[in-house]
Amino acid sequence: MPEVAIVGGGVVGVSIAYHLAKLGAREVALLEREPVLGSGSTSRSAGGIRLQFGTAANVRLSQWSLGFLKRLPEEADADPGLRQVGYLMLVADPAHWSDMLANARMQRELGVPVETLSPNEVAARFPYVDATGLLGATFCPEDGYADPYAVVQGLARAARRLGVTIRTGAEVTAIRVAGGRIAGVETAEGPLDAPVVVNAAGPGAGLIGRMAGVEVPVLPYRRQIYVTAPHPGLPGDMPMTIDYDTASWARGDGGGLLMGASDPDEPSSFRTDPDDAGVLLLGRTIMRRLPLLADAEIVRSWAGLYEVSPDENPVLGPVPELPGFFVANGFSGHGFQHSPAVGRVLAEMILGLPPSIDVSTLDLARFREGRAIRENAAI
Repeated sequence: MPEVAIVGGGVVGVSIAYHLAKLGAREVALLEREPVLGSGSTSRSAGGIRLQFGTAANVRLSQWSLGFLKRLPEEADADPGLRQVGYLMLVADPAHWSDMLANARMQRELGVPVETLSPNEVAARFPYVDATGLLGATFCPEDGYADPYAVVQGLARAARRLGVTIRTGAEVTAIRVAGGRIAGVETAEGPLDAPVVVNAAGPGAGLIGRMAGVEVPVLPYRRQIYVTAPHPGLPGDMPMTIDYDTASWARGDGGGLLMGASDPDEPSSFRTDPDDAGVLLLGRTIMRRLPLLADAEIVRSWAGLYEVSPDENPVLGPVPELPGFFVANGFSGHGFQHSPAVGRVLAEMILGLPPSIDVSTLDLARFREGRAIRENAAI
């Protein structure tokens, strides 16, 4: 019988499994319903890595995770494809600019080398940006992006070497509860006894929670990504460029760009089909800040799912009313970049060890107790 059953084989679930085994858990089973690990939201991620967040907990998760990704070749014999080209966050709205200045002060106190830039400095350092109407920008050179597929596969190989059992094509159909605590899971292949079950089901977090009789307030939202053909006007070291006011972004990719935007009017769904509405949205958002995209050719597109919590912060830790049930959900678009630290912290919680990072503000109970603090730098 495994000590821990983890529901969800994306990068968060795989990271939890790896860290549990590394910390000495004897029997860990990872259950993924798809045939391939990381084939859901992880495989559809843009791979962003940043230290620029609006809460101290998220900044610390990012710092720990960035350090881990730098060590991944030694930790797991895997190359994460990390490129620290920076994040440039452009702001025109006065209220948003006030938030960003406060965020930058907090980030600097935590050791993040973030800069605040005037519109003239933006125009001089990043001439591909139309700085018209900007109040300013923030830039952190340690930010960048990595390869989600390489990370999840590298961690999975390392987890297997440490004794983790990984089962793909193993859909969880029920959570078993006995005597007021977790007893295991039901799968299409039969039951699995386990005194600890971790909900790392990404966009399906709410469904897995309901199987256990626990309300996990996380909903799926479609996010579309478009890729352009190589463009001669793009700098080779172009940072991830964010139009903060519209939650739209673009970054370099093989001489072209990856682009995406959040549509505030799109309802929650499990849709993963891209459509022309996303292109029109980009035309009203990030493409206005990058005039050189006027003649860019879009050659490919896809859509993935954000798992969004009410305050756009992750939901982490044990569920007190159901002993043995843990949640690692609601990353609101930031699950890949926080997965190394989340894996470590959840493993420590499960094994009764002091957490490496204080994530007490991110517990499930915050919603019913009125302690939620919105992450104002969610993209």
